[in-house]
Amino acid sequence: MAASAITPIEFLAGELTEEMVDANPDGNSVNNYTGKQWLEFQNDGDAAKTITFNSIVLSDYGTDVNKTVTVAAGARAKVKLVAPPTRWRDANGALQMTYDDAEDLKVAAYKWPE
Repeated sequence: MAASAITPIEFLAGELTEEMVDANPDGNSVNNYTGKQWLEFQNDGDAAKTITFNSIVLSDYGTDVNKTVTVAAGARAKVKLVAPPTRWRDANGALQMTYDDAEDLKVAAYKWPE
């Protein structure tokens, strides 16, 4: 199975409709990543889960700076990547993420209005 895309839900007038989906064991992507999006993860499992965001462009120091985030068992986490969005966009403009274990992990993407 290939990574599956998540469509960000727009944050309008202070209201947000939650729409979490099961994490794909092969990873997920956020198309048209602009840096105005953030992600939320819900770990309903008994063990911590690690999410890895793949950096595409090397840092100013010439190193690959993939970002990892750990979500504790039974916890929820919000993630906003702070580096320029160009560091995270692949050739198709998508942010790519993978999981050490996708079982019992849910994910949602949200965005600020354009």
